[in-house]
Amino acid sequence: MAKKKSATTRQKKAQESTAPRTPSIGKGEVEMLPIEELDLEDKTFMFRAVVRTRDLQRSLAEDGQQIPIIVRRTQGKKKFQIISGFRRTQAAIRLKWKQIAAIVRSGLSDEEAFRAAILENTARKTYSDIDRAYIIRAYRQRKHGGDEVAKLMGLTDRQVRNLLSLLELPDEVQTAIDDSDQHFSTTHALTLKKLKGAFSRLDYKKWVAVVNEEELSVSQLKRRVNKEHGGQASAAFETLFQDRGTDWKRGEIRFAPVKVALGEMSDGEKKKLKGELEKLLAKLG
Repeated sequence: MAKKKSATTRQKKAQESTAPRTPSIGKGEVEMLPIEELDLEDKTFMFRAVVRTRDLQRSLAEDGQQIPIIVRRTQGKKKFQIISGFRRTQAAIRLKWKQIAAIVRSGLSDEEAFRAAILENTARKTYSDIDRAYIIRAYRQRKHGGDEVAKLMGLTDRQVRNLLSLLELPDEVQTAIDDSDQHFSTTHALTLKKLKGAFSRLDYKKWVAVVNEEELSVSQLKRRVNKEHGGQASAAFETLFQDRGTDWKRGEIRFAPVKVALGEMSDGEKKKLKGELEKLLAKLG
């Protein structure tokens, strides 16, 4: 199976040898903890669709553990809760290690632990787009808005919307996005999602396979889908507003140059348009 862009591949190979750049993460002494003292059942801060460890196992076996995991002791529990380092821990277990290097953070609140988990993995670029989508959803489920977590990960409003929309896609599409060994990317997925609005019979599973087998670019994918379904798909509605230049808090709005063809819109697109108009009307009072 062909790999994705070389930059992504290099990033994956480098992630375990690159120290985190966020100084607020690394407070605390590094110590060797017995793995049996970790609460392996607690996945509160895991935020990953799939924990893949093959390449990481090889790295740990050859070079040892370069970056400690981050844990905390939670009240009323005997074992340490993992904040960051689920992949490293699983890789160490599969290598039959008995101990693992860890930074023990004392007095860390739930919110501080959540931020530390995001910052540490964002700094080392270990999250996939599906992982980011899970983080945003989890943050909102904790009765917080999406603005703060988006800033932590350096995401725009549009990127947040696109990431959350990935969670509406079938499991096989999400799995393909999350697998760096496949050619299929987030952009392919978002393109298929738009085309599905125009061609309701579009088979996601089929096109994921075609993209991987033939290494199709996004433009090639569009042409192939349009040709097979007998016509040119209408452009899918994305947003009325431009990210750059729009500041809702200050009441400054820059409209996108977009054509809205109501008769050609899917139910999802109509719902999105309605939501944006309601947001605008609310600002107008």
